[in-house]
Amino acid sequence: AKSSWKQGERIHFLDPNGNGMYSEISTLVKNEKMYFTHIGNIKDFEEQPLDEDTKVWTGAQENYEIIKVGNLSKVVVTLDIVDEHANYFLDCFPKGLATIKEIAEK
Repeated sequence: AKSSWKQGERIHFLDPNGNGMYSEISTLVKNEKMYFTHIGNIKDFEEQPLDEDTKVWTGAQENYEIIKVGNLSKVVVTLDIVDEHANYFLDCFPKGLATIKEIAEK
């Protein structure tokens, strides 16, 4: 991810070849929550104009919240995505959340 990490700013989620998507950090409360509103695709490090395929999912949300439960913290992820992206998130998110858990417990 490439970003200034400020609310209202864009964030680029990129693969090593500069392809991915761009979003806006719509909510940011440090150490509490971060919400992304997805906008469009990136190709060769450049934001692409919205096309018919992109318009199907633009505006989708990806939200992260940290909820304190006693002396523990729980990460809650809420996704608003189109069905065609569900398998990607079902595959990748458990891996990513496991990494977050590992880092947090060290």
